[in-house]
Amino acid sequence: MKRSRIIDIIKHPEEIGLGSKVCVKGWVRTKRGNSNVAFIALNDGSIVTNLQIVAEPAKFGYELMKLITTGSCLHVEGTLVESAGKGQTVEVQAEMIEVYGTADPEIYPLQKKGHSMEFLREIAHLRPRTNYFGCVLRLRHAMAFDIPANVLQSAIEKTIFCTADDDLRPVMNGIFFDIAEDKVTLVATDAHRLVRYINNGVAAGVQAS
Repeated sequence: MKRSRIIDIIKHPEEIGLGSKVCVKGWVRTKRGNSNVAFIALNDGSIVTNLQIVAEPAKFGYELMKLITTGSCLHVEGTLVESAGKGQTVEVQAEMIEVYGTADPEIYPLQKKGHSMEFLREIAHLRPRTNYFGCVLRLRHAMAFDIPANVLQSAIEKTIFCTADDDLRPVMNGIFFDIAEDKVTLVATDAHRLVRYINNGVAAGVQAS
């Protein structure tokens, strides 16, 4: 069965269709429930929002369910249905669960509680799995664009002479970049001189300042 991205299931469930069989893979964010039913929050990195997986422990075996902890990696196949609970519109009723990798809850550093930036700095390889860094990386990706190094250097050289060198007016110590979809504008001033440089040969495709 072809794998579906969680972002496609959550944003466009009508295209997949309620009652359809789906295959998802990802990491467990949280697991809660009781001896009768377990609710697993699964995330594959395609979207910050988690997909809820509903599983019956008696169906899969309690030994398998013990392996499903925060940080473990799963392959799940099941039926996409409308969710009766709050917080999500759809969920997957699990029919097959395969554990690709486990995460010991005693030593796996990322848990449901929030973590400080100082703590996350010590586990840099796991930071992209947090909501905070997931949002930051998505924002950076949306705002990024390429500009030839020689074009950027030329633009800075033609405007930096107008910047100030005054600790009392730090706002004038830099160059203002205005990025449009079809041009890039640089502005600098030291309160006595003003320069504006426009390059119409850079197609950023995004807008930012």
